[in-house]
Amino acid sequence: MRKILTIFIAILMATTIPLMMDTSANNPPEKPTITGPTSGETGKTYTYTVTSTDPDGDKIFYCFNWGDGNEFCTDTVNSGESAQASHAWSEDGTYVITVTATDENGATSEPATLSVKMPLSMNLNNPPEKPTITGPTSGETGKTYTYTVTSTDPDGDKIFYCFNWGDGNEFCTDTVNSGESAQASHAWSEDGTYVITVTATDENGATSEPATLSVKMPLSLPLSDFKLTKPRHGIYIFGIKVFPLIGQIVIGDINVEVKTKDDIIRVEFLLPLTCGCGREIMHVDTSPPFEWNWNQDYDDDEIRDEGFTELIVRGYDSNYNEYKEGITLYKVRL
Repeated sequence: MRKILTIFIAILMATTIPLMMDTSANNPPEKPTITGPTSGETGKTYTYTVTSTDPDGDKIFYCFNWGDGNEFCTDTVNSGESAQASHAWSEDGTYVITVTATDENGATSEPATLSVKMPLSMNLNNPPEKPTITGPTSGETGKTYTYTVTSTDPDGDKIFYCFNWGDGNEFCTDTVNSGESAQASHAWSEDGTYVITVTATDENGATSEPATLSVKMPLSLPLSDFKLTKPRHGIYIFGIKVFPLIGQIVIGDINVEVKTKDDIIRVEFLLPLTCGCGREIMHVDTSPPFEWNWNQDYDDDEIRDEGFTELIVRGYDSNYNEYKEGITLYKVRL
């Protein structure tokens, strides 16, 4: 009888102790990793991915607490297998997503967290970069000049540019792609120094930091080494100076000459219109020495090229700066 009892106790221990050991040895899954957006737009749905591994190889499921009173648990997946869950927050705010992994035996991992900001959608829209602006920085009042601007939008939105010309006038371009240049032209009606201000605005209404460019619009920019040297202070007969004089008398044809500094790239020679309503460019020279062979008789009804008249020379350097000089002379046509 004692032998039978001993065998029964041994069988009981052999079946009970392993069960007790299995129960106490169930390890919880590892702390999950969670990935997904950390900011977004209220009302829009975002998806998050979580992964965890169970040391015992048990199957697991994940539970999400979205931080706004809502929860969700996934189906059971294999150890190490990812799962996804999606959620939309209905109000602006900062929320903490909390995720745990629980194995099929009920052991739960340490929670993982992720902070998510849900501001208003307008706060998510980034403004375009500060534009770059290129074009002439000086010129002649009444003449039209063109300026080119470029900007890039961080969100890839289309953009348009708005110019404030500094004289009370404004202009906005059509919408162009991010990074695409646009041009605008303007003429100032009065002499002065003006500041062009340009902004870039994206299709969602975000506006860049303004870019500026200072522009001088005098009637002329005096320059000591931009000078009309012939005819000058004398009586000229067919281009030859025969007598010095305060003032200029030109009889017959003459080769008009201009002395310039090295970076002048264009010189224009102008005579007044008979109507008194402006000047006409009679000749353009784009390489030194800058000269004009004034040997043509123009229509007196259009060009005032005889008697008392005015000869204007106008030059431009490589930076679009303008230089001008004029003299009054008496011209006799033979």
